[in-house]
Amino acid sequence: MTHLKHFSTLSLLTALSLALPGSSRAGSAGSPAPLQLGQQSYTFICGRESVQVAYVTTGAEHDRLPVFVVLTYRGQRYGLSEAVSASGARYIGHAGLNTAQGLEWWEHQGEGTLSSFRGDNASATKKILGCKMKM
Repeated sequence: MTHLKHFSTLSLLTALSLALPGSSRAGSAGSPAPLQLGQQSYTFICGRESVQVAYVTTGAEHDRLPVFVVLTYRGQRYGLSEAVSASGARYIGHAGLNTAQGLEWWEHQGEGTLSSFRGDNASATKKILGCKMKM
């Protein structure tokens, strides 16, 4: 998966703040307040490896939950978007414009799983690491 496009945290935050509706720098009359991004970062221990995960929030009054994560794995940063999950928090990131493969991060109660996937709906996953949050 070394060919996955990676982004710096700053470029992801900038791209998100410019791309989301109502995120203009100057709040004109009648427009929503400017987007205020926040993040909480955690280290997950995965056997002999570790994964850094920054959960990015929008700070909107109605939704303070993370909307995406910046995951650092083996020195590379990956931007993963929120995805549907039955329980826990799940995020996926495609390999650039290639929607047929990418990474999946699934975290629930301090345990995380990093997987690779192939397929348009991330249905065929292959576990890379099982992790526990560093306390």
